Amino acid sequence: MNEGRDGEMTLQQLRYFIVVAEQESYSKAAVSCRVSQPSLSYAIGELEKELNLPLFSKQGRNVHLTEYGRAFYQYVSQSIDMLDEGIHFLESKRKQKGGTITLAAISSIQIRLLPKLVAEYRAVVGDTETKFDFITGPEKQVIESVREGRAALGFCGKLKGYEGDLAYEKLGQDELVVVLPKGHPLAKKESLRMEDIANEIFVAYSSECGVRQILERIQRSSGIYLPVVAELPDNALVLNAVSMRHGISIMAKTRELSIHDVDIVPFECEENYRENFMIWSNQNWIPGNVEEFRSFVKKNIKHIL
Repeated sequence: MNEGRDGEMTLQQLRYFIVVAEQESYSKAAVSCRVSQPSLSYAIGELEKELNLPLFSKQGRNVHLTEYGRAFYQYVSQSIDMLDEGIHFLESKRKQKGGTITLAAISSIQIRLLPKLVAEYRAVVGDTETKFDFITGPEKQVIESVREGRAALGFCGKLKGYEGDLAYEKLGQDELVVVLPKGHPLAKKESLRMEDIANEIFVAYSSECGVRQILERIQRSSGIYLPVVAELPDNALVLNAVSMRHGISIMAKTRELSIHDVDIVPFECEENYRENFMIWSNQNWIPGNVEEFRSFVKKNIKHIL
């Protein structure tokens, strides 16, 4: 290669080189490549300048590969063939139907949303070949499952410090409420603020959960820190602890709460909601079936909710 060269050879130049070599004619190659003959001749000339070697010799109206051109042709043709195979493979993966899509979600979304999403997707798109597997856990587990490639898509709230190489599509948000043991005196209130529950024993989510981070921000903002009796990783465990009168909690309002023996009171504060997102990795390849499902969710989520 030339030292101090201004340009770099391009894939287009190499493809032009292959066509000229095989057709032995600039005019015929220009037609095949759908470019003007001067443009084609210029591209080959720049390639020869880049290599500092003649690739073609002219014989009448035709051109033939030089000794250097013949050697170069072997390498370029093999490289182009391999590249085209790779492109074809990725295109087939992008358009892939069937297979298995693994979805990771926090428990509240897993219970109330994912079954509806999958059923609606099958009904609307008509895709009966794709199978769905599910991973359920707190935000940290959902995010790590997506980041490590064990799940194609995740459904959860945001967790500070874990954004990194992830893309987020907001799906909606849930109101935060105070969850009390059945018959608790505070259940008679129309709403509750941090000052109202400051002396209550608190059942908290573990640190790997998004609602826990929201609560910590609320506590810092209000200057009121609730005494924690237990830290639990999902809705079912928190609800069971509250229903068994271990303490009160602050949770996202979902249908799941209505089937437990607890009272629910609106929570008044500046950040009284949890945002829900669909997430995926910017670093991992997204197959065609996953892309189709992701696009369906983005387009139809408001209708399904």
